[in-house]
Amino acid sequence: MKSLRTVRYSLLAAAVAGGAVVSTPALAEVSATAGVANLYLWRGQNLGGGTPVVMGSLDYSHESGLFAGVWGSSAGPDSEVDLYVGYAYSSDDFGFKVTAYDYSYPRSAVTGDLQEIALGVTFGGFFADAILAQGD
Repeated sequence: MKSLRTVRYSLLAAAVAGGAVVSTPALAEVSATAGVANLYLWRGQNLGGGTPVVMGSLDYSHESGLFAGVWGSSAGPDSEVDLYVGYAYSSDDFGFKVTAYDYSYPRSAVTGDLQEIALGVTFGGFFADAILAQGD
């Protein structure tokens, strides 16, 4: 059987830990989007089949620079679900961002899935972007 002293220290430790959690400021943000378009163009290709498209996203970002999200679209007769995760950093004159994407088309027999790594660097007023892609 636990002694009263052990129980008292356990309660004190729980109270201190709970107070630390409650007093911590929010360090992350969650956001969402929704939209409707009359067609769906992706890099110059009409993936919507000429029909209206419904789309939306759910995004998470942390003040450390880490972010992640999911984006989905009805994409006409098919559908698309994109998952992404990355890291971004910026200071007064320098910034960079790296993002990994997974584009998935679960209802399409024609369109294969695609994975990408997108890299971006800014310095002063200049920027450079690169995309490394791999498809099915």
